[in-house]
Amino acid sequence: MDKELLKRQFLVALVVLLSLLGGGFGVYLTIITPTAYTKFLALLFLFSAIVAAFFNIMGAMYFYRSYNAPMPEMKPLKRFPTVAMVVVSYNEPVDMVEETLEKLRTVDYPTDRMNFYLLDDSTDRQIAAELAAYCKKNDVRFIHRTHREGFKAGALNNFLKDATEEYIAIFDADEVLVDGSFLKETLGCFKNDKIAYVQTSKRYAKGSPFADAVDSTFAFFSNFIQVSRNLDGMPMFAGSCGVIKREILEKLGGFDYSVVEDAAFSLKSDANGYGGVFIPKIYALGKPIENFTAFGSQQWRYNYGNTQLMSDYLANITKFNLRKQLGYLAFIFGLHYLSMLLIIFAVLSALIAFANLNGIGEVYYTLVVYHSISVPLTLRFQLELLNVVTIFTTLLGVLLISKIYFGSYSLGVYAYFLNFGVAFIRAKAALAALFSRAHKFGVIRKNNSPRLPWHKALRLTWLETSFSSVLFLAGIVAITNSEWVSSFWLVWYSVLFLSPFSLAFLRG
Repeated sequence: MDKELLKRQFLVALVVLLSLLGGGFGVYLTIITPTAYTKFLALLFLFSAIVAAFFNIMGAMYFYRSYNAPMPEMKPLKRFPTVAMVVVSYNEPVDMVEETLEKLRTVDYPTDRMNFYLLDDSTDRQIAAELAAYCKKNDVRFIHRTHREGFKAGALNNFLKDATEEYIAIFDADEVLVDGSFLKETLGCFKNDKIAYVQTSKRYAKGSPFADAVDSTFAFFSNFIQVSRNLDGMPMFAGSCGVIKREILEKLGGFDYSVVEDAAFSLKSDANGYGGVFIPKIYALGKPIENFTAFGSQQWRYNYGNTQLMSDYLANITKFNLRKQLGYLAFIFGLHYLSMLLIIFAVLSALIAFANLNGIGEVYYTLVVYHSISVPLTLRFQLELLNVVTIFTTLLGVLLISKIYFGSYSLGVYAYFLNFGVAFIRAKAALAALFSRAHKFGVIRKNNSPRLPWHKALRLTWLETSFSSVLFLAGIVAITNSEWVSSFWLVWYSVLFLSPFSLAFLRG
């Protein structure tokens, strides 16, 4: 008996069951509620339950389909094509960039068939000068821009204008090679002319519990989502730790000037009949993300870019089959789900408390259990049950999934608070993209800054902290009116939405 397969089948069945129960409860409340206000609450819950069901079922299916998925075929190379080993940097610590380049030079590949490039957009003249000196001394071609047009995509397109190598391997400035077989194995996956890129697992080195919780989000993406998408020939290019065929990149017009140029390139490749290959293996590790502001900046960029990516998806929607369409919807809106739904649930709790405080829930119903046996119920009870179900399933889902996916409840607790920590960041990024506002979150801090002063943390998270304060005050009001259940959930949500301030203050 395959216990691992049974575990994954159990998870899928459990997620489907909980999704049906949540949706069914939402439909039931919508039917029985007598007032416009309570019907609005029921419809809001029903909408949230349907959205949650889609993403939870997609996540469970990724987990299930990834089991025993075959490794991609890596054909031995009959010849060694030319490769450009490219590192992209922007005001990064010089010693970190040097280490990345040094490790890349240990890759197992003929030295006369590859060239090393550093694409540097640093605005710090001292950093740029030191990197230029290092590159000159170590036979690395240094390409520096005095502007940041197009950001990383712009730097890569600028390099592409004069590139002659057949393939381009891209690494971020903090990614250290840990497996020298990278080129021979990735290039062995370009088995036909329709393969545009080969992506490998993108992960971070071990760090603090905070950093490991951040890395767990990438572990889920690499271990389950990418593996499952690979079965459909549509893994996402993740921007680094991957190889692109230059001829196809040029044919497609290079990278789009997007803050998620990697995802945009993946979608454009797929829309034009090209595919990719994902190798579920770690060849390089990035520096651990130890700061909350660094994580927040990353999440802002991801959700800002994914929101913009929606227009590309809609423009090519007829080119994708149903499975691919579902996959793109889950990818584009995945972070929206992880942020906005948490905010909606918190607002729902406050609205339910308001209904109870104003006597709206004092409507009696009789639940017929069996023939003449009946149980009197109030709408108040059912609304509070809705509240309990909402927050309980949110917490239980995270803990259960974390235990099943990664074997750790503690990791699940940390990830739970992290999701609340960046909920408003992701939501604001989506709104900024929709209204074409600036795409920069707060401040971007380096990993050597352990914490923020409390006043800077408060200024950075003023919206989340204000929301938390309102929920807390509403909880106090509920206590003074003996609404104990409502007060508990309101105070609990206020604690959760205080996590952005706490994380910014404690983790920088």
